[in-house]
Amino acid sequence: MRELEALREINFDWTMHVRGIWTDSRFSSSKLNKALREDILGEFDRLIKSREGLSPLGRVILGPAGAGKTHFLGELRREIFTRSAGFVLVDMTDVNDFLETVVLGYLSSLRQPCGDGITQSQAVYHHLLGLFVKRLRVTLYGKRLNVKQLVKVLPHIKKEKLPRLRNKIIEVIRREYPWEAGEYIDVIRAFLLFNSEDFSDRDLGYLWLQGHRIDEADRKTCEFGRDKGKHTEIIKGLSWLMNLRSPVLLALDQFDAIVAEHSRRFGDPSDDGVNEEQRRSLAVIETIAGGLMALRDMTFGTLTVAACLEATWEFIRTRALKSSTDRFKPPTMLGRISKAGIAEKIIGSRIADSYAQIDFTPPYPTWPIKPAAFDTAKELFPREILKRCDSFRQRCLNSKTVVELESFVELRESGVGGLVAPGVKGAFNRKFKDLFDTAPVMDILHPDNEDELLRSLIQVACSCLIKETVIPDNVDVALETQFAGGASYRTLHARVSVIYRDQGDRERHFCIRGLQKNNSRSFQARLKAAITESGMDSGFEFRHLLILRQGETPSGDITLELLNTFNRAGGSLEHLSENEARSLWALSEMEKMKQPGFQEWLVLEKIVSKMGHFKLLLAWIADTAPKGMEQQGYHGGGNLS
Repeated sequence: MRELEALREINFDWTMHVRGIWTDSRFSSSKLNKALREDILGEFDRLIKSREGLSPLGRVILGPAGAGKTHFLGELRREIFTRSAGFVLVDMTDVNDFLETVVLGYLSSLRQPCGDGITQSQAVYHHLLGLFVKRLRVTLYGKRLNVKQLVKVLPHIKKEKLPRLRNKIIEVIRREYPWEAGEYIDVIRAFLLFNSEDFSDRDLGYLWLQGHRIDEADRKTCEFGRDKGKHTEIIKGLSWLMNLRSPVLLALDQFDAIVAEHSRRFGDPSDDGVNEEQRRSLAVIETIAGGLMALRDMTFGTLTVAACLEATWEFIRTRALKSSTDRFKPPTMLGRISKAGIAEKIIGSRIADSYAQIDFTPPYPTWPIKPAAFDTAKELFPREILKRCDSFRQRCLNSKTVVELESFVELRESGVGGLVAPGVKGAFNRKFKDLFDTAPVMDILHPDNEDELLRSLIQVACSCLIKETVIPDNVDVALETQFAGGASYRTLHARVSVIYRDQGDRERHFCIRGLQKNNSRSFQARLKAAITESGMDSGFEFRHLLILRQGETPSGDITLELLNTFNRAGGSLEHLSENEARSLWALSEMEKMKQPGFQEWLVLEKIVSKMGHFKLLLAWIADTAPKGMEQQGYHGGGNLS
């Protein structure tokens, strides 16, 4: 039935993942919280005009779950980029060390595209090249080069000449900004390496800027003063470099989880009845509060915007460091949907996009949701409307009959239901075997493909596992697949969040990354970033990081030191077999086909649930994962084959 096929294609996903902030949303309404957005942008425009280099008081955006806080930050990012200014996103979902998380936020944000086909990091680097060209004569074949011409020839400069170019740029910065150059000289060196055309140099700069120790030989060769940077120094240096080009909006999102986990069983910290996990979580919250207080003095020309639940901000204000809130203006609440037209825009854009993809012409634009129904959506939050739309869609699919929705009132969610006919089951099994046998294993496990091909397979496996699992009504399971860092520096490949709605939205997070890099620097840089992004800590049973890899890990003392840190924090590093790679490929290809009955087949066969490593995730979702999961993983040594 054509109508059912069209309805099946509509995506009413109600969760906007924090990394979605970097993508211009096709499914939004510019009128939602417009006044507040214009107020903040007006303050940022004044910052652009002043160019004094001072950071103003920060802003706090509050709202309940589903109010659109992450979407609001995404709209701010879009507007900031239209001003050719800088935007830094700090994802605090699994924060452990506040300053380390902020550093990773800067590095990940610098790798995000900002227009004209370049990243923010390249935009800042090109600005530095502009200073260089202005101060020193740069020639090629006797002809003086401008900045655009220099950028064009950079990829063709011989590797042995790159250090000389970096030293000349540093020489110009020393002349132009003698005090700052002396203060942030190592950060500047690392930033130039971070933008190198040479992959090895780039990974070295990335390592140093994460605050990770580098080899003594590398320190001497690149003329670093220290083999390891301090996070405060790195934040100040990167903020100063970005501000040379333009002011920056620094957004902090998703630090509700750590507060909710702590508050779940909160007591007096001096009370012996409070467990060690709560003591550690309170310590993290206090570093967040202290870090928020320090950001204004640590940054240059930067407007900080923090988004969180009202309860989170109240806890920070009253239980942590009270002075931290003095660096922010009074909080502002996000509003509910006030007009039917806003709801119709949010839902209608999703419907139109899905219908266009399959060339389906509906009786009216928002079919099967009647225009009059949106009058009943006023005073709801965006997430509530999307969840009700998805519930309605699922009812129609289950009954195999499309009816029209006349009201959002009293609409409830529903399950999947449905059985797989024996013939359909056999067809799916045969297709799976055919794809399994023809899977391009060498491509899947190639080190150059870990951040694209392997990443996509891991994400599909997580998605299928969630579909295979019976989820209680009081629990939400969300899969996050978008992580910053650019195509070559993904911090993670997937994060599965289990949210307990009847426990104050308490969350548990399971993070996964495939890591096939064999070069020591490349391996270290990506493992370090994954550790920071996941916030893993042996004292926190509500967080876990799984690294999948085939083959030995790189050798070397620094690599072993980092692996020991990973192990002590409770991580699992496990062998990814060829058969598992084949299964992941087959599932991914079948998922792309979107054939009717695929989800029911998954529930019946439980392909992912039977895979060794994903059994850990299955136990995590079911809340039956044993403490000390790291004991099931890899410890010491280097051979995983």
